[in-house]
Amino acid sequence: MGIKVSPRTCGRIMAKHRALYGWEKPKGQVKPKKEMPFKASRRHEFWSIDVRYIEHHQLPGVKGPVYVISILENFSRMLLASIISEKQDTAAYLRVFAMALRNYGAPEAIVTDGGGIFYSPRALAIYEALDIRPVTVHIYTSTLKVEYQETDLALYTITWHEDNTHITEVTNPHVIETGYRSPQLTLWTLGPDEWLLFKKLPEYANRKKRKNSEVTQLLLPGFDKSQPQAM
Repeated sequence: MGIKVSPRTCGRIMAKHRALYGWEKPKGQVKPKKEMPFKASRRHEFWSIDVRYIEHHQLPGVKGPVYVISILENFSRMLLASIISEKQDTAAYLRVFAMALRNYGAPEAIVTDGGGIFYSPRALAIYEALDIRPVTVHIYTSTLKVEYQETDLALYTITWHEDNTHITEVTNPHVIETGYRSPQLTLWTLGPDEWLLFKKLPEYANRKKRKNSEVTQLLLPGFDKSQPQAM
């Protein structure tokens, strides 16, 4: 019918209907509670380190998303150090890592994903010097960033196959407003993950046939067939 609503709006409408007619919300399958991975038995046994991005913020003079790099102590669930950075690079990570080391000493192990900033040569040298054991958690979703001249243009969530080499799904697209004027044609949105580069024209109607299909070609003026032509 051409009506498009988000899943959240559909959920609110269904909740109104359940309240109106006295229906109960269907209960899903009860899943067993999973234990926290890398659960620590003592302080500073494991530090969990992760990077998250914030697209909508109010930081003055900052275009595009910012990155929050945080270090969590697994036993006490205490946030040891955290910074907001315009870049997601090794220098930003080592800066927040140095803050945690300076205030709390070195952990026995750190838990991270397979990001390159956590396994750069400088980071590995620090782990080796302080006898820190890096532990990699295999996460099958990641964020793809499209950028141009250090300006973020779009973000996507990518779901990887278990072999960590094949992409199975691309979802959650975010187009970031920038001051650039794209040389491409305008994209018309068909859905949350579907666009058209241009609008399709309607199909052409079949040409009507003429009633009299006979056509007579008139002779060119001054042309006489009986006279020889100059070569």
